[in-house]
Amino acid sequence: MADAILIQCGGDYANAAVLSVLENYLPSDVLSAFDGRLAFVSTGDVDGVRLTKSFCRDRDVIVLSERIVPVRSDDEEFHPGYRYFIFVVLREIAHACKEHLSPLSDDLTAAQVESQKREAEELALNWFNEHASTTLFQPPLTIAEVEELRDKARAKRDNKKAVT
Repeated sequence: MADAILIQCGGDYANAAVLSVLENYLPSDVLSAFDGRLAFVSTGDVDGVRLTKSFCRDRDVIVLSERIVPVRSDDEEFHPGYRYFIFVVLREIAHACKEHLSPLSDDLTAAQVESQKREAEELALNWFNEHASTTLFQPPLTIAEVEELRDKARAKRDNKKAVT
C-alpha cells in the first residue's frame, strides 16, 4: 500500500522513518485512501528541488523540514524529537484528509487558519495515541508536549540561523 507513496526525504534511513510512520501510525483505511496520491519530500540531501505541475497535479505533496527528519539509525521513535517528527507527518496527512485550504495561497483569515490547525492537530494526536495504546514503549502524546517540542525545533532553527 505505502509503496505507491513517493518518499524522497534524504537517505535510506530518513525515507524508512517516513514509511514507518505511514505504516504504523495511520489507520489502514486512511493510508489506502492516499495510495499513489501522496508524496513526501525534504531538502536534506539537496540544495533545492522543483516540484513540477505534473508532479503535483494528482497528489498531495508534503514538504518536511530537514531539521525534524530522523537521519541516524540510533534515533528511536520514543525519543522526543522523533515523536515530534511522527506528529508532524500525521498532522500534515490530517490536513490532506480534511482537504484544508492553504494559508499561503487561499486568503484564509487567522481564525480559519487556527481552526484548520486545531482540527489537524487533534486528528494527528488521535492517530498517534491510538498507535501508542498498542505498544509498551510509546507513551501517549499531549498537545503540551507537541508545543514544547515545536518550540525546541524552532529554537534549533533560530540558533542555526544565528550561527550562519
